[in-house]
Amino acid sequence: MYFINKPIPTVEFLGTNTCDCKNGVWAEHLLTRKNYFDIIQKTGFTVEYTAGFWDTHYKFGIVNLFTRLLNRIIKLAGNRGIGLHLS
Repeated sequence: MYFINKPIPTVEFLGTNTCDCKNGVWAEHLLTRKNYFDIIQKTGFTVEYTAGFWDTHYKFGIVNLFTRLLNRIIKLAGNRGIGLHLS
């Protein structure tokens, strides 16, 4: 009944993950690299941006082999980053 009588107003300024209560769809409001730099530098610290890596301590050896390969690709790509889409 709340949705019929009193709609929930959107809060545009919040930079956080939200869920639409009506349909369950999640929206991620992730901080950009520039946002991180601005926040950290305003507090007097310095920041360095580097590529992440995959864990290589899984139970199955084949997974560890694959993640080592991904880590090499990440290292070669540098800070340009790579996109990996699995479906």
